[in-house]
Formats: sequence, C-alpha cells, structure tokens
Amino acid sequence: MKRSAAKAQQARSRYAITALFGEFADRTTEQRYRESVEHRLARHLRHVLGVWGALWLAFSLSDYHHFGLGPTYFSLLGCRMAFVALLVACVAWIRRRPGLATHGGLVTTLALLGFTQVFSVYFMSDDDEIRWLAAATVVFLMGVFVFLPNRTVLSATVALYGSIGTLVCVGINISETSALRMGILALMLLMPCIAGGMASYRFEIVRRGEFAALEQAEAEIERRRALESELRRQARTDPLTGASNRRDYEALFAQESRRARRYGRPLSVCVLDVDHFKHVNDTYGHGAGDTALIHVADICRTEMRGADLLGRIGGEEFLLILPETSRDDAVEFAERLRLRLGAATIQTGAHVFQITVTLGVTALTASDQDITDLIHRADGALYAGKDGGRNQVRWA
Repeated sequence: MKRSAAKAQQARSRYAITALFGEFADRTTEQRYRESVEHRLARHLRHVLGVWGALWLAFSLSDYHHFGLGPTYFSLLGCRMAFVALLVACVAWIRRRPGLATHGGLVTTLALLGFTQVFSVYFMSDDDEIRWLAAATVVFLMGVFVFLPNRTVLSATVALYGSIGTLVCVGINISETSALRMGILALMLLMPCIAGGMASYRFEIVRRGEFAALEQAEAEIERRRALESELRRQARTDPLTGASNRRDYEALFAQESRRARRYGRPLSVCVLDVDHFKHVNDTYGHGAGDTALIHVADICRTEMRGADLLGRIGGEEFLLILPETSRDDAVEFAERLRLRLGAATIQTGAHVFQITVTLGVTALTASDQDITDLIHRADGALYAGKDGGRNQVRWA
C-alpha cells in the first residue's frame, strides 16, 4: 500500500501543471511533451506564417486607400514586403528545426515585430485611420491567442505589449480624445486579451492532460506487457536455477528433432547429475545445496552455445540439449564441462566446498519417438558412470 501510494504521489508530482503558466511543473515532463508535439506544431506554424504573410500583404490595399500612391504608401509597402520575407525565411528555418515551434521565442519575436510595424502606422495616419487601426488591433489581439501557436505566457506578453502600445500610440497621435474614450478603448483591448488568454490557457491544460493520460496508459501497458513476459518466462523456467522446465525443453527438443531429421543433422543430449548432493545438503545445509545448483547452472550456460538449451529434470539432475552436435562432440563437450565444474569452488557463508558431476551422453536415432527415449538412454549411461565411481562421462 505504501509503495502504491508513493508511486501515485510521484506520478502526481511528475504531471503537475502550474496554475500560472498552464505548463508541467517538471521540466523533464514539459520537455517530453514539447518533443511529442513539435512536428505537428511546426507544420501548423508553417501554414500559419504563410497565411499571415498573405494577409499582411493584403493590408497594403488599405494603405493605398488611405495614403494613395505616394512616398508613405511605398514606404509601408517596403516594410510589409520585408516582414513577409522574414516570415518566409522563418518557414524554412522551422522546417529544419521543428523545435522552434514549441519553444515560443521565434513566434513571440515575430508577433512583437508585427505589432511594432502596426504602431509605426499610427504616426503616419489621420484620426479616421487611427480609429480603424485601434479597432483592427482588437482582432489582432484575439489572433495572438487563437491564430498563432505559442505558449500561453508568451502570448499574454505579446498581447500586453500590443495593448499598451496601442493605447500609447492612440493617445499620442489622435487629435481629439478624452479619459473616458481612452478607458473604453482600454476595455475593448482588455476583453480579447482575457477571452483569448483563458481559451489558450484551457487548451494548453487539456492538451497536457491528454499527454499525461497517454503516457501513463503507455507505462501501464508496458508494465503489464513486462509482467506477462515475466509470467511466461516463469512458466517455462525453473525458479531457482533459471533452467528450462520440462514443458519448455520438451517443446524445444521436438522442434530441433524435426529439423535434425529433415536435414539429416546430428542432435545430442546430456544428462548431468551432481555427485553426493545429499552429502552437500546434510553437511552445509539446504541453502548451500541451492547455491551449488545455481553454480552448476551458471557454469553450464557459460560453456554452452547460444543454440543449446539447459533444462532441469528435477532435484540435482540437469538436461543439456545440443543441436548440430554428434555424440562424439557431445562427449568431448561433456568432459570439458565436467573438468570445469570439478575445478570450481563454491562459497556459501563461511563454507567453501567443491562438487563433481557425472554425465550421460546419447544422440538422436531414427527409432527415437520423443525426448523420453533419449533421456532414458542417457540416464542408463549416467548410472553406469555412478556405479563406476562417479565424476566421469559415459555415453550410450
């Protein structure tokens, strides 16, 4: 229960969202989120910048209407074209570095430059044009939150800059105004900022909530997959030594025997038994006996090839299945394994001891029906070795 509660608390901390910024408080989680959406967001931002550029040039018609084909118009047109060229360059840049779309710095800079260019128009306009620009700014402010993909805190910064700049420019350049009118204008500018900011904030929280839910679901699926894999492994292996159990080694032998018969390839098995194992248990305890069995299994695995299989028949008896191995080669391998096991020492607690093993070897024949036939023959050779003094290899 305590462990589950600790994991739940850890998950809450990892996916906690800050109340001020609407982003993950954990920087690593926030970075993963941004990486997960950067390609989709970069593609969207490229489209947005393209539309922005087209609209920016379209407003040159308004400049023509108010200023005619004069120096002011061409000056504004040049500024607009330069800004559109900047947008095109940013589209190419974002294509190469999609992470720019989630960082927010590039979009924020472009938005600030856009508002600055609008502010410059106030100083060239009459009262009617100023009123029109102020009204259009209300739409621009909503677009900062809805049109431009950006972090909410940075969008709010741009909107604040646009609102304050508009109030200052109107106050400086309009010929007739009053405190009441400026208050109404401030309220008009404030409304899209509040509405757009709340919408953007809610949208960011919802998207991050979906990301957190998806990550937790994927983690749970992975945990269940790992658990199922472990359960399948446990169902196939001996829990003490990690060797295959009867179900697993019988299935592998059936597969290898079919292949050996089909292609005329050799297949051998060895049965290994620890000598005087009861003496080990009686002298050093059953824990030492378990250590000895683990020791035998580990050394067998180091000597075997990747295609070979180690199984535990029961007690202190093991089975080695050796594909692509003749009986003579299997006998040579068994002798090498016997010497390696006999030379190794086993330490458990304060006790250090050695063991020996006896091995029986046989090979697949045409008359063998299943693995039981080979185990029976190998067991016969094994017990002949036991009767002959143990610590030896016999074959049948």
